[in-house]
Amino acid sequence: MSKLVNNASREAVIIERIPFPVWKTIELGTYHSVDDLWSTLKYQGYKLEDWSKMIKRFSFVLEKVKTRIDLVKVTPAALGLTEETATLQEIYKCVRGYGLKPCPMEVAPQLRLQYRNQPIGECLKVSIENFGNFNEELYAFGIEHNYGRELRLDEYHIEPDGTWFPDISWIFTPSGVVGGGAIQTFSP
Repeated sequence: MSKLVNNASREAVIIERIPFPVWKTIELGTYHSVDDLWSTLKYQGYKLEDWSKMIKRFSFVLEKVKTRIDLVKVTPAALGLTEETATLQEIYKCVRGYGLKPCPMEVAPQLRLQYRNQPIGECLKVSIENFGNFNEELYAFGIEHNYGRELRLDEYHIEPDGTWFPDISWIFTPSGVVGGGAIQTFSP
């Protein structure tokens, strides 16, 4: 599928859309507070970075109503970024051309709770709408099932000009509007 768009110079440019399949659909808005979410993660035995530091670093907002959100797993290579490494800015710019966008902040901890059968050795970087900015340093989330058999929710320090290998898996969501498309509100 192709999409015709206008660039800054008003010339017509065709952007090819790769139909990335929905990898997983998860629920958001299932907790009333960040503390409730943290307690559940801890009670269920997930390994967490220092949660209080995470909350300070990120402007953490939970959905007020239960919603479902589709997630897409992509690598820089699948996006056409096949050089030895790609910057985060290149990755984010590229996914927008394919109709994807960063995930709401709540996705990372909810994905950790709802992805219990994560294969050992898999580490996913979860894109987020606004990277946490703490003392002018950028942080993001990761979901990992390490070789020590721990299911983890981690944070990553991101260098603004840092690069990522083409085979690193990232989680994004299809562009959509609440109530349709990638995000659907529902009543229990």
